[in-house]
Amino acid sequence: MKHKVALALLLLAPCFAEAQVERFVLGTGDNGWEELAELMGGMWVVDGSLQPYELDPAVNIALGEKKGSSRADVFGNPWGGERGGTQNARLIPGQPEVLGDNGSVYTIDGDTTRSVAIVSGYYYYNLGWELPINRIRFFSPAEGRTQTDDRKRITPGLPLKNAYPKLYEVWAAIDGERFKQGQFDLLLEQNLNQTTRIANARFPTQPLQFIFINFPELGVIAEVEFYGEGFVQKAQYLSKVIDIGEPVNFGRVIPHFNGFVKESIDSEPELLAENPISFSLETQTGRDDTPQVYSIYTELRTEREVSFAEWDKAPYDDYVRPGAQGPERPDVDNWSFWSVPQEASAGAGIEILSPDNRQYLKISFTVESEDLFTYGRMDSLVVEYSPLLVDAIVGEVALQDEPQPLGRKTEVPLGEERIFTFDVRADFESETKSGFDALRLQTPGRVQFIGLEMGDPLVAVEPDSIAEKRGELIVYFPSNRIVAADNRPLRLLFKPGVFRLNALSQ
Repeated sequence: MKHKVALALLLLAPCFAEAQVERFVLGTGDNGWEELAELMGGMWVVDGSLQPYELDPAVNIALGEKKGSSRADVFGNPWGGERGGTQNARLIPGQPEVLGDNGSVYTIDGDTTRSVAIVSGYYYYNLGWELPINRIRFFSPAEGRTQTDDRKRITPGLPLKNAYPKLYEVWAAIDGERFKQGQFDLLLEQNLNQTTRIANARFPTQPLQFIFINFPELGVIAEVEFYGEGFVQKAQYLSKVIDIGEPVNFGRVIPHFNGFVKESIDSEPELLAENPISFSLETQTGRDDTPQVYSIYTELRTEREVSFAEWDKAPYDDYVRPGAQGPERPDVDNWSFWSVPQEASAGAGIEILSPDNRQYLKISFTVESEDLFTYGRMDSLVVEYSPLLVDAIVGEVALQDEPQPLGRKTEVPLGEERIFTFDVRADFESETKSGFDALRLQTPGRVQFIGLEMGDPLVAVEPDSIAEKRGELIVYFPSNRIVAADNRPLRLLFKPGVFRLNALSQ
């Protein structure tokens, strides 16, 4: 059986000297959590640290702090929405919205005296984030009398307190896509004989975001309220674009957080000795400060690229209309895709997988707990980076006796040890770059150092030191440092133990 070995990339970042490493600390000073947040989904800042929302069982979460003439909010995020079905939902992460029948926005305005006539009977609520909900409460006004609607479907002059809905259903959708399609899978409560003005739909505490309340018969309501308990179990932080100041090599991200338990809203949090909180990180890096490309529609229904400011001022429309917002797309020419999620424990560093030689960085991480009453408190997030050692570098792995394999894929018999070469060539556009004096090679299994060659033609060079361990080889050569004034070709010879298919060497 043959074994294919992929072409390798040179990985320099782990070989930087400690003195060269610089740090950007997110969550402190001018780099505070709120100042650099594009999204704080299900979390907010408490005493300078980032932690998930905590729900008070006695507080209606749909009616947060109302400022001026703005609508009520959910944990500081103002309600949006409009009349119509769920096909009009914007589904912006973190932003709650209400849709449906006439007056739907008045069902979450906090005015318990304002009556809302139920006509079509459909009310849709997107809470903005998955929250631990266990009760939905709604009721008609305690005072006043009914007034008929335009089509005289409601008898006027009846006491509002008696005009409450006699039938109702409360449903939930499992995700935003099904919510937008009007598909609700989870029946939370069905009451075919409501006999009191105030209805309390109760169900086991569970993470919910998308709610549908159906009133099959005509009636009047004043307000819809949402209650829950515990902490949001999965919260996300997404940073704005972070400007490092110049293109750099990215190193590690080190999260600093602790796990706490709090048995009730009135109890004091207790620090957990064993941290049960899961932390997962993704990154992307870019060459400019705009990860997205924005466009608006022209008179010819084509797209014209514009700045974010111009795009943001343009009206939103579900249809292609001149002057309306066009698609928002990732800038794949200047920004990397999001890296694969990586998990880390508190205080442990994880390597940034996004491309180096970039000036701009975005960070996304999730904090997750398995219990309603345990939560993580994030104090800071440290990003390590180092100046570029060279302007560009190319590395390639091949068999020593087959440097140009057919199809540029090296094949060896499975399990057979062969000598490989790792050819490296650096590019210096100026002498300001400090160069490098070490190579780090990672392979799927054990790796053995064979030799080091430099120059044109290549000649054997004795390294100053080497470090071998399973899956990694580091060769140090400070006495033959590669710099702009002495930029020699370099070849590393090594023998890996190849036992798996499609193994990747770095």
